[in-house]
Amino acid sequence: MSPLDREFRRRVSATFDVWVDGFAKLLERGQEERTVREDVDARRVATFLVASIEGCFGLAKSAGSESMLRANLETMSLFMDSLRVRPRARQNSRKRASRAGRRRG
Repeated sequence: MSPLDREFRRRVSATFDVWVDGFAKLLERGQEERTVREDVDARRVATFLVASIEGCFGLAKSAGSESMLRANLETMSLFMDSLRVRPRARQNSRKRASRAGRRRG
């Protein structure tokens, strides 16, 4: 419908923008809380997540396969898990911050 109806396309785009904004804000909050890696580009990853979710549903719907949907969403979950700061890295960054604070003070 999007190529045929400008108003429909505008509404769909606005919906995706809200979704991307929500994911981006959550990723940024995770970066502030040091649970999401600093090198993650929140906006790009958020856009990728929305595209991936839509693709997962589209492929599964086309194939009529709930198991395909489940497998694709599980794979996306693994990707999302790769965005996390690993515990060791978190501890090392805290130690570096603590040392830097002691040097300044």
